Amino acid sequence: QGDQRQALDLLNWAEAGLRDPGNQREWVFTLVRRAEVNRQLGEYAAALSDVQQVQELNTRDASLDIQIAYAESLRIRGLALFGQGRVQESLSWMEDSLRHYRQLGQNNLIPILETELGVVHRRLGEPQITARYYASALQSLEQSGNTGWKARLLNNMGMLKYMTGQLAEAYPLLDEASRVAGQCGYVRIQTNALISLGDLLTDLNDLESAFACYDQALTQASNLGHSLYIFYASLGEA
Repeated sequence: QGDQRQALDLLNWAEAGLRDPGNQREWVFTLVRRAEVNRQLGEYAAALSDVQQVQELNTRDASLDIQIAYAESLRIRGLALFGQGRVQESLSWMEDSLRHYRQLGQNNLIPILETELGVVHRRLGEPQITARYYASALQSLEQSGNTGWKARLLNNMGMLKYMTGQLAEAYPLLDEASRVAGQCGYVRIQTNALISLGDLLTDLNDLESAFACYDQALTQASNLGHSLYIFYASLGEA
């Protein structure tokens, strides 16, 4: 979070210097970037304030970069509302963002939205809709080679199978999520997948393999300094 706090300070400084009407395009881009940083930091009200300003501007500028920024502001608004627990309200904004990205032909961003929409529908208790979004996103990510998002998605897919009692189908997804995340250096995603694998293997009564997953997860969580992962990995090993 230290890097994000530093980025936020720089964006605050930049935004203050771009409020002149002659800098509207750069101001819009800065607001969207700052909204995303605030969202990642859990500062949801600040993120919503920034995207509200973007969406209140005259959107007649048809240039691709401005339209992409607008679509991204819709996404961030939905995710910030989701973070506030306003799940049903978040859905319409994210669906609107997905429509805009499709219209703009931004195919590299569509599977990210589909993955996030799957998470929203999972929270709403709609696993079949979640599975459809995840399947569509995976097909796109297989073609694009975006391994970071592929690892996240495989973990989500594995957890969906696990939560719906499909343990045999969950294992290869979580195992691949851990492998892909490890290969591309996404240690946090891999740690999450390893804890999930440990839980799954415990339920399958493969306690030796479960312990190995928890042990690796605990080592990685300790290196990350991630207290929540340390807690869950330690709990699994107990």
